[in-house]
Amino acid sequence: MLAVDAASCALCSGDVCRAVELLEQGRTIIWTQMTRLRTPLDSLQTCGDHAAALVKKFRDLSSLLDKPPANSLEATPRVNVEAEEARYRHLVKDWNRAVEEIWKIKGFSCFLLPPLFSDLQDAAHDGPIIVLIASKLSCHAIIVPHEQPLTSI
Repeated sequence: MLAVDAASCALCSGDVCRAVELLEQGRTIIWTQMTRLRTPLDSLQTCGDHAAALVKKFRDLSSLLDKPPANSLEATPRVNVEAEEARYRHLVKDWNRAVEEIWKIKGFSCFLLPPLFSDLQDAAHDGPIIVLIASKLSCHAIIVPHEQPLTSI
């Protein structure tokens, strides 16, 4: 909902391109979380030994981050909870470093990043893309044509 409200605010201020980008960022966050392991890793794996090692590291770390703690944290002593929190923070840092390493490989500089507005406009080469925004603040439709100005309704 935050992305939708942010997009509505951007539209109210007249920034249609930013509204579309904000929606895509919100959508990308959700899809990245839902499909963390369903990424273009197969094509990355063919980019050499270093890339194959990064794929394995990325998958392993993603799997570890998806697993819940071994014990229920409510019934665990504070020391164990703090250790679990530290372990999780360490995994997140390692995961972020793996993603940064993947970004350095040619063709993967946008790995897991939301598309820019220009990417969306390029994707409209076969026909316009319609973006619908329905929030508590407003309701809009944005028509994104290829290489033409946007229309916000």
